[in-house]
Amino acid sequence: MNPPLWILLGLGLWVAAGVSFWIYRRDRQQLAQIQGTETETIARLSEQVAKLTGANRQRFRKKVEVKGIAETPSPLTAPVSQQACISYTASITEHYEETTTDSEGQVSTQTSTKVIWEDKARIGFQLNDRTGSATVMPGGATLEESSTVNRYEVFGASLNPSPGYPQTSVTHPPQL
Repeated sequence: MNPPLWILLGLGLWVAAGVSFWIYRRDRQQLAQIQGTETETIARLSEQVAKLTGANRQRFRKKVEVKGIAETPSPLTAPVSQQACISYTASITEHYEETTTDSEGQVSTQTSTKVIWEDKARIGFQLNDRTGSATVMPGGATLEESSTVNRYEVFGASLNPSPGYPQTSVTHPPQL
């Protein structure tokens, strides 16, 4: 015998509520982590490391935000903007529409997106703030990024392209 529809609907609502609660908790934890991240100066971090000895110094790990100017003797060159940088994320994404008419004369339009090319690169750099200088090997660090190229180009015979679809989007974190 099949379960009544209301039981299936109730189970579906409980699953949706559970997933929503999990997403809520995950987002709250991320927000708390961001809000709990201290902004430190390079001098203060250097003092903390100087107090440590031996193996403790090698294992020192602390998640902090440090603001300053990035410098490197051999910067990367961003592939699209050709700007000097310490890190870049670049991609070319194609957005297109395909309109078809079936045997009954019904017209349908399907919008699709395809990443044609993407590239990422990062290098180590010196970070200088008003209190000192530190070598940064970014690895998994989160860098504050700024977009230097974001453009939309129309290709093909479309007379009415959909606005808002960037054809080329390139992001480069801190510029030198």
